[in-house]
Amino acid sequence: MKKSNEMCSIGEFSLEEGLWVPGELKLDGDATHVKLFSKSQIDWQSKREICGRLHDLTKVTLLECVPMSGTADHFKGRDRFYVGNLFPHFVLVGNEHLVSTERRVTKIKFSVEDGATVFGTVRAFGSVSNADEHLNSLSKVEDGKYIGEVGPHPQLFYFNGKTKILSVETVLGAISAHYGLHLPSPNANGIRVEADVYLLIEFRDAKSFKEAIRALTEFLRFVELAAGRPQNVREVAVELDGDTSERSNWLDVHWSLGPRRSTDGELDASHRFDLPFNPLEEPAQFDKVLSTWLERRDDWRDARMRFATSFACQRLYGTDRLVGSANMFDLIPDTAFPPEGPLAATLSEARDAARELFRRLPDSADRSSVLGALGRIGKLSLKKKVRNRVLLVASRTGDLFPELAFVTDHAIDCRNYYVHGTRPKLDYSSGTDPVSFFTDTLEFVFAISDLVDAGWHAYGCLGRYTTMSHPFGRYRASYAENLAELKKLKAFD
Repeated sequence: MKKSNEMCSIGEFSLEEGLWVPGELKLDGDATHVKLFSKSQIDWQSKREICGRLHDLTKVTLLECVPMSGTADHFKGRDRFYVGNLFPHFVLVGNEHLVSTERRVTKIKFSVEDGATVFGTVRAFGSVSNADEHLNSLSKVEDGKYIGEVGPHPQLFYFNGKTKILSVETVLGAISAHYGLHLPSPNANGIRVEADVYLLIEFRDAKSFKEAIRALTEFLRFVELAAGRPQNVREVAVELDGDTSERSNWLDVHWSLGPRRSTDGELDASHRFDLPFNPLEEPAQFDKVLSTWLERRDDWRDARMRFATSFACQRLYGTDRLVGSANMFDLIPDTAFPPEGPLAATLSEARDAARELFRRLPDSADRSSVLGALGRIGKLSLKKKVRNRVLLVASRTGDLFPELAFVTDHAIDCRNYYVHGTRPKLDYSSGTDPVSFFTDTLEFVFAISDLVDAGWHAYGCLGRYTTMSHPFGRYRASYAENLAELKKLKAFD
């Protein structure tokens, strides 16, 4: 299919039944927009979905449109016309239109720049030196003559032909990774094979476009965790149900505000040796972790999105990131924590008595605050939730991270200082700034415990040699030094 950046940008667009207006569509990332011209007054705010027909007969569907500056009435002498300048969050390009509520999407595919590192294999491509025997055989024709003379140092470069790298059954559907090859014709300048890895989700039942994008996003969170940094999503496409015998049912998707990694404080790509997974060498573990991790997607969605937001900051640290990385533990579902034991009778009686006294008082902010605090007695505090996840990490990592609960306790104390203004237990300005260490610790505990819950063998990865290119390896290698620096901070009485 022709890529969206090659298409004609002029065409007609349907604003309502029977009303087609001329317009110009420009695809340019977050500057994408469509400019429409109408002779009748239009409620541009209500035009959330617009179908278009370009002059080269390509069909486009514009989804989640919002008006931009430049949307106004215009006059030419006594004539009046109306201009709508709209920003579409998604533009679907192909041979069909797709209404957002239609459940017609059977597959969605996309690529990320670290796809080959996470899912690829060096065994797929290679070369053979002194390839006389192979080339002699390949270059013969029926009359026994050579197409080209084989020289004294023949070389053979190859792709093994296995385009499907792996496939895993999950609650989202069948998730697979594939090689896509670009094969320019050989010429006098040489030969070249370019390969990219694309990821595919095949749904058991057809989905709406919004559901398909959500599935992509949920899988992407896992890919980013495996890769060790946020990913730029590229070349998104969806396949629709229906007869494909005469034409392609794939639609290219231009995602105007799609996932993109910030270049501020950008992390380098991880070395494949440092990755937490090796899907081809340990397929059983990878299949189990991915499928189990995705099974919890609904209950863990908010917490994982909060983690992804913090993780996306990469090398940039600050108190806001620390607060966010602590708060994500409050978003973990209660089912992930063991139930608290019953309150002591005296504590329960005191709580109930205090609650009754404060309920009698006139409504006020202080009254509501105290009642809220009384209601939390007997429930897990944020610090206790983090400690619980620390225990899970420690049970799978042995002695790699001594006193980890000591670090997370101080991380939550630091968070409380910046959120509530509570008295700090350490002088955070008396030595090396601990905020980045606290933030890394909370993100590390969250991510590792989430993967361990899904069956990941943490010690096998974290206990081996690391080049520190992945955040997990970096944290492990610098942990002892950071712990020692934390203990040097002056404590308050």
